[in-house]
Amino acid sequence: MKLHIGVVGAGSVSHPHLRAFNRNPLVERVTVADPNSRAIERLSARYRVDGAVEDYRRLLDDPTINVIDICLPHHLHHPIALEAFQAGKDVLTEKPMALTLAQADEMMAAAEAAGLRFYVSLNQLFLPAVERADKLLALGKIGKPFLAVITIVGQDERIRDPASWKGTWERAGGGVLIDTGMHPLYLLEHFFGPPLAVTAHTPRLVIEAENKADDTALLILEYADHVVVSVTMTYAAYGDLWREERHIYGTEGSLHILDDESVPLFLVRDGRKRRIAIRPLGPPWQLSIQRSLDHFLDCYVHERGFRIVPAQARSALHTALAAYESAREGRRTPL
Repeated sequence: MKLHIGVVGAGSVSHPHLRAFNRNPLVERVTVADPNSRAIERLSARYRVDGAVEDYRRLLDDPTINVIDICLPHHLHHPIALEAFQAGKDVLTEKPMALTLAQADEMMAAAEAAGLRFYVSLNQLFLPAVERADKLLALGKIGKPFLAVITIVGQDERIRDPASWKGTWERAGGGVLIDTGMHPLYLLEHFFGPPLAVTAHTPRLVIEAENKADDTALLILEYADHVVVSVTMTYAAYGDLWREERHIYGTEGSLHILDDESVPLFLVRDGRKRRIAIRPLGPPWQLSIQRSLDHFLDCYVHERGFRIVPAQARSALHTALAAYESAREGRRTPL
């Protein structure tokens, strides 16, 4: 079975998606819909695009298209997914899956009612370093985890642009927390289960545009079995390089997952630091998206269950929304 993918949106996130589809032998054709002809031209200059249309509804009406891949601003995930399910198309989309829990529930219910497949790409679960760390935790290599510290520092120029959807409440659902902050939230839940409570501070410290939400976020998350986590992230570190670090501390050692192509994972135990060999290596963002979409395509074609399900994306969204509530009300928020 060879697939025809309909990609809705030719913006930045569509680029790693097209790269993944071009490299996967299960994909025969990719048609992209976007009213912005220049965006289509930029995408086509780098990747094989087999067809392009202005109106995404033409993808929904095309009987040869198997899957609709939604690569659009956050507020459009929900309505486009519902239209796709109504048209009988399976759906792939990015995080956050929606802006509200009610929207997320409606999307999952629509997919189930139509008997269609629905995949939210929680791509960092497919980082080889994360997969290996998961196994080391299960083997008790650091003893009982009790603390994790996650730091995401970098910049996104779009959050400074008042005309960009990025970082707005109306179109993005918030700032750095509901955007890149979704990654640590679903990773932490994968490692430790659902959080019990969150205490958050989500200020706009640097960005001047009044229509923008948080450029920086700080979270304290509480999990079962006396595990506590701090997450610090910013989109406003304009004098720094992009860095993502995930440190997990246990009673007998620690694990350190870095966005470092040469040393993505190391283990500290008995006072000794040991590099953990990881394969494959590559740029973390591109590699994780490639592996997530490869998993989707393989399971789709061979009619197997996905390793991750939309309920996981909904749960991460639930945590993010609870964090915003905590910040607004200035209190610890139970989940």
